[in-house]
Amino acid sequence: MCYWNRILGAALVGIALVGEGTAQSRGQLRRLEATGEEALADQHYAQALATYTHLHHARPERSRYLIQMAVCHAQLGRKKQALELLEEATQRTDTEADLWYYLGRAYHLNHRFDEARKSYELYKHAIDERDVERRREIDDYIRQCTNGLQLASSPAAVEVRNLGHDINSPYAEYVPLVSNDGQELIFTSRRPNSTGGAQDPVTGTFYEDIYVSHLREGRWTPPHSLSPEVNTPFHDAAVGRSADGQKLFLYRSEGRGFVGHAEDLYVSYRNGTNWSTPVPLSARINSAFYEPSATVSPDEQWLFFSSDRPDGLGGTDLYMARRLPDGQWALPRNLGPRINTPYDEESPFMHVDGRTLYFSSKGHTSVGGFDIFRTEYDPVHDEWSEPVNLGFPINTADDDLYFISNLAGTRFYFSASRDDSFGEYDIYEAQPLSIEPVVVKGLIQVKETKKPADAIVTAYNPQTGDVLGISHTQNGAFLFILPPGTLCEISVRAEGYHDVRRALRLEPQVDYTLPENQIHVQLQRAEPTSVILPTSLPTRKE
Repeated sequence: MCYWNRILGAALVGIALVGEGTAQSRGQLRRLEATGEEALADQHYAQALATYTHLHHARPERSRYLIQMAVCHAQLGRKKQALELLEEATQRTDTEADLWYYLGRAYHLNHRFDEARKSYELYKHAIDERDVERRREIDDYIRQCTNGLQLASSPAAVEVRNLGHDINSPYAEYVPLVSNDGQELIFTSRRPNSTGGAQDPVTGTFYEDIYVSHLREGRWTPPHSLSPEVNTPFHDAAVGRSADGQKLFLYRSEGRGFVGHAEDLYVSYRNGTNWSTPVPLSARINSAFYEPSATVSPDEQWLFFSSDRPDGLGGTDLYMARRLPDGQWALPRNLGPRINTPYDEESPFMHVDGRTLYFSSKGHTSVGGFDIFRTEYDPVHDEWSEPVNLGFPINTADDDLYFISNLAGTRFYFSASRDDSFGEYDIYEAQPLSIEPVVVKGLIQVKETKKPADAIVTAYNPQTGDVLGISHTQNGAFLFILPPGTLCEISVRAEGYHDVRRALRLEPQVDYTLPENQIHVQLQRAEPTSVILPTSLPTRKE
């Protein structure tokens, strides 16, 4: 008989005895409680729930069993059921101070932030002032509730939907790696049909495997194992991919025989329809510590990854390493306090624009667990902008991780656990409800004098040749209002100067916090013998 059948059997025997009020029944009750506690400690929440449900039926007056049932429901993603049980527990006469802690957590996860703060404050008053760590934890939760109230007042205009049973299952699915054209989805899951079908001896969950699906006529095909070269009987998780889709970064663990690389980052290369055997990243990236995720810049000159190595600011931090001329990675550097916090930072993703970094953090203005943030790199000052929370409904009071977008910036994918999830974590898709136009402003100057120059500025789509706008500058200034989510190039022509072309990325302004696109063009005087030709734009492709 398997372990969990023994638990259920013990529960059924115990329930028949505990109602008698004898010494024997009290002993059965204690043993049943010990069984539930063991299941909780082992994170076997469904089995623990069954045990505590039987205990509750035997002793409905006890608030403790309601609390433990609520904990199990919350861990299984059933936040509303957890809150209902805890509110019921407040009607019992045997309540203890920790009820306010669990009630605060349940209100928090259900986005009832005001009520959560009140419950946290009640619990905080009951904590010994010498318990500094616990009081700091409660202060963090109160801060997150304050953030939640602020962000909930101005949600982003996006629609979030579960990708459905085509991709998600009763098990965990996460790290969606969508190709730039949006036609291929590589992700990680813990399913019974994983390679070897074994379970992690610590968590009891199936080992991670990597799966792939393709978009066909608007639906994702049934996922299948990515490659026998990539998946093994142990943990294999896809954590990042290159912009061209030719490189896949993996996290591997659990004693696979590579000395010094048992729990590290690897890279695999696409070989037609297959993938190469993953090789570990260098010792400059992999360390004796924890490196769970990685991504590269579009030009593959920078590697971003997370690590809990001791030189960080706390928890897991984000690091970046530059590619050296010999192709190796330089020593990584911490992204610093603008990005990293005393809490955890995870799952970096660099957008194809080469400057926008998305990541998840439990710090900054998180409303609870991991929230998704964005920041932009300023190469002139070598610094990152203040991270911006993507807000509701993309972020919630639970964990929201592994954000990625398609090339056009019109579809976003991430992992989360929500009321409509099929399992522990599901993959979600977000789309803007209404896409605001993008403002492009610019200034044309003569390089030698820095004086404004009159010019003809043309915005066009380099793929189709469509002209998006023409501006005759006055005092060197121009402005375009352009549709988002498309490729765009700016052509500048001024008599006596060399033509200038600039590529732009017109991203949807989903969070209403993006700055205007600012362009500064300096004209270089043409040689006297040069001939100024008429501006030639790409012709429309037939």
